[in-house]
Amino acid sequence: MIKLKILFFLMAGFTMSTFAQTSAAGQVSDSTSKPIIRICGPSRSSIISKPPLYVINGMKTLNHQSLATLNIKDVEKIEVIKAEKAIAIYDTAAANGAILIEVKGKYKPVSLEKILQKNKISKGDYNLPIFLNDDRLLNRENLFLINDRISSVKLMNKATDKIKEERYILILIKPE
Repeated sequence: MIKLKILFFLMAGFTMSTFAQTSAAGQVSDSTSKPIIRICGPSRSSIISKPPLYVINGMKTLNHQSLATLNIKDVEKIEVIKAEKAIAIYDTAAANGAILIEVKGKYKPVSLEKILQKNKISKGDYNLPIFLNDDRLLNRENLFLINDRISSVKLMNKATDKIKEERYILILIKPE
């Protein structure tokens, strides 16, 4: 069972929300909360295969996993810009439109490389699989995370029940 908390209805067909898994005992686990942006329109498959440009506090990315560390309570503003206008502002990277997200004051997106450097992960280990909590990072390109929402970054040398890799980087995100 999934519990859905809807944060924004900006326009017909657009929502940003988080979901949390409910255990068999009926307890909701906030540690699995993940931000989701759903955009509904004439063709949902084109949205999946051609993502919009995300601009988080001015930092541009096509990587939806940059939303992993966003706490929806810290989002100040979301704006959706259609493709034609978005291309005029952000060039061809915004050919599928843009979603501008502003988070409150102190929260600033930081690149994945800077996060790994700050946590003393050796450059030789940068190509190891990376997990955000239990979710494998699918695309590292242009990934930005909110540093204040990261509880730890660890180089792991042992598989777990949920992560079968023997050696990987684990980034733990603070629950909301």
